[in-house]
Amino acid sequence: RNGGFANSSVRCCTADSFDVGAIANEPMIVFCIATAGKGEFCGNGRTFYEKLLARADEFKGTFTSVKYCVFGLGDSHYWGKGTEESRINFAKPARDLDDLMESLGATRFIPTGFGDDQDVDQYHTGFGEWKSQLYSRLGVEAATAAAGDDDGPV
Repeated sequence: RNGGFANSSVRCCTADSFDVGAIANEPMIVFCIATAGKGEFCGNGRTFYEKLLARADEFKGTFTSVKYCVFGLGDSHYWGKGTEESRINFAKPARDLDDLMESLGATRFIPTGFGDDQDVDQYHTGFGEWKSQLYSRLGVEAATAAAGDDDGPV
């Protein structure tokens, strides 16, 4: 909450519990999107994405005041890291959501980040780099945000 965001309202919820009709009223949304199966939205995000996609024509151009960013989690083991199938399916829900939000007029706050369960430290390096970029852009000091190394309550 440093960097001018001390009075910011922060909510943490599953994607499916968020009302897609309220997105246009949000100044900033941070999405952490896991991948299920072979490139599919996980159970607690699938309905959110389907509703957003179904109302895309209605929402087009109405998200211009919304900033967003996406961190995608996936496992390249399903296709083989570096293969064409992996390029297509790895963290596909995160990439699909990123593309959809941009097409609806929202502004990408930082580039989409990715964490691969097959990396030596699983998603931690990818998330750490993405989180550092997010904190920097928000003007938050990493040492004081969520008690330094503590990501806060989950």
